[in-house]
Amino acid sequence: MRPVRSALFLPCAHRAAFPDDAGAQRRLLARCGFPELPLLAAFCCGQPAATAGDRDGATGMVASWREAASRFHKSPIPELYPTTAWVQVPPELWDDPETLESFINYRLIIRLATAENHTIIRGAGGLLNMPDIARITDKGPFGSTILSACNEVEQMGGTADGMIINPVDYYTYMGHGRLMDDLEQHGVFVVRTRLVEPGTAIVGDFGHGALLFDAGRSVIRFAEPPPRTFAEPGIALMAEIYERVAINLPTNFFVVTL
Repeated sequence: MRPVRSALFLPCAHRAAFPDDAGAQRRLLARCGFPELPLLAAFCCGQPAATAGDRDGATGMVASWREAASRFHKSPIPELYPTTAWVQVPPELWDDPETLESFINYRLIIRLATAENHTIIRGAGGLLNMPDIARITDKGPFGSTILSACNEVEQMGGTADGMIINPVDYYTYMGHGRLMDDLEQHGVFVVRTRLVEPGTAIVGDFGHGALLFDAGRSVIRFAEPPPRTFAEPGIALMAEIYERVAINLPTNFFVVTL
């Protein structure tokens, strides 16, 4: 995934020596990874503007941005949630270690990945259950709640670089227009999953506004599964990890009604 980047702020190491010459400015922007973008006033890179009037105008504009109301604080590392997956091992595999290993890799680990998606999206601390993430139901002037959410993210100074959507909605859009193609061509990484209800999508600045905390360890062992995990009795194998998604910029995420 390559999010679309803004030239509004350069990396800190380059701010102090931002050149005055327009050609040199373009070369520096290119070295920082920014393509052909319009040059911005010097204040955006931390340099004083040419006149006092420009400085006053720059200060007033920055103060009017929505993120100017943000408050900074330090939060403790959140409690990590267990993510668990189960499979039953067919008795025929006990005498075939190579096939048993393949079964673990292609059955148990795949189920663990599905369980991880559930934790991140629908779990107790998942994206759909975070009270600080706002809902958007109004299509606004764009005729689309998805585009309205992308605009809201960028009005906060972020980049809408990811969307989670149900496959039925994704393919419906594909069959009735170019919205999905346009989003992906403009740097929005689209994830299709049944864990988001049809008619709903999650749009946000995942590259800058989300963190995944992981314990860095996993467990695979034989254990007794919870009741009604399987349709019939058998030897069960469990895989478990501990993790949690944290949103440090909740204003840059939205749950939208399509």
